Amino acid sequence: MRTVKLLLCALCMLLTSGCVSIYSNYRDVGELHLIQALGFDSSGEGVRLTIDSGRSGESSSTVMSIGGASVTDAIGRMQMFSVHEDMNYAHAGYAVIGSALAEDDLELCLDFFLRSVQIRMDVGLMVLHGGEAGELITLSAGEGSSASEMLSSIDRVASREGTSHVFTYQETMRALVERGAALMCAIETEDTEGVVFSDSGEKAAVARGYAVVVGTRVESWLLGEDARGVDLLLGLGGGGTTVVTAGALTATVGLRSEGCSIEPVWSTDGHLEAIEVKSRLNCSVPELPGGGAIGPEMAAEIERAVEKKAEHWLRETLALPAKYGADCLGLDGYVRRASPEEFAAVEDNWAGELSGAEMRVSVSAGIDRDYDMRSGSD
Repeated sequence: MRTVKLLLCALCMLLTSGCVSIYSNYRDVGELHLIQALGFDSSGEGVRLTIDSGRSGESSSTVMSIGGASVTDAIGRMQMFSVHEDMNYAHAGYAVIGSALAEDDLELCLDFFLRSVQIRMDVGLMVLHGGEAGELITLSAGEGSSASEMLSSIDRVASREGTSHVFTYQETMRALVERGAALMCAIETEDTEGVVFSDSGEKAAVARGYAVVVGTRVESWLLGEDARGVDLLLGLGGGGTTVVTAGALTATVGLRSEGCSIEPVWSTDGHLEAIEVKSRLNCSVPELPGGGAIGPEMAAEIERAVEKKAEHWLRETLALPAKYGADCLGLDGYVRRASPEEFAAVEDNWAGELSGAEMRVSVSAGIDRDYDMRSGSD
């Protein structure tokens, strides 16, 4: 624990030093070229860095890409080729890491963020599933769009819909230092052909779930609706809609999480026997093919279908710690608060305790609105 505390203190000191560095090396804003999004990929040289400046007023974004032996080397080479006097990275809000680099070794990127005085530690991190970050950033830029705007939109929509959550570098590094594992927002490239919106680039991306990081590499991916278990469990979102089948009925159901309790169950000899997870969902029915009123029996069928689906999401999520022998979900914090003395006794072997514990999941769902104007209840 002493080592962990020292590392966390170092993180805070570096964050502070970054702010001091920015203002002690003052430049007139007119001389700065503000970089808002970064992309990292593997290359034969070591790493390929791609940057996006975002749009300013009526000016389109600037995109540059270059390789280097390290990130710092790539930044230095990029500055030499830039026509701008001073490229400034203090306003970078998001960083995307290509899948090849993430699945090989994240240490190069993580170490750069830890040591750099140019980058804030609240940068949102995303991992591109099955693609290169540089290609996404380059092809997402259009006359009226930029990679930084796209990534900001992903952040907002993912949190609202419950499909994923964008963790910052500081949150990610803390999880890796304390537990040896973390989750990172996973995104996927979407072709914009056939999507009608003006001045877009050739490519866009959407949140697809999470990359599961163990040590310094992505070990696996939790994608699609299964990833919503993370948001229900940790209270990160839990909104959005899902489609359920109840008998012969298919309904679109809106979800709103009303909370999730996480309680440890201890054996008589002081070991973690189980973790009980109880999730509560409020549901709405914005669409019902075929129309008609939702009576008590139909409502009960829809609720059972939602409960079954949400239980599956949570079980898929809770299987991760046992599968990888690391607490990528941060369950230690919940158990520590609920049972401080019992947790202290098993803390040194927490991963082993968690891997052997039973995961008991229950979900209760209730329809509080059916949007049927004919009923008069809404």
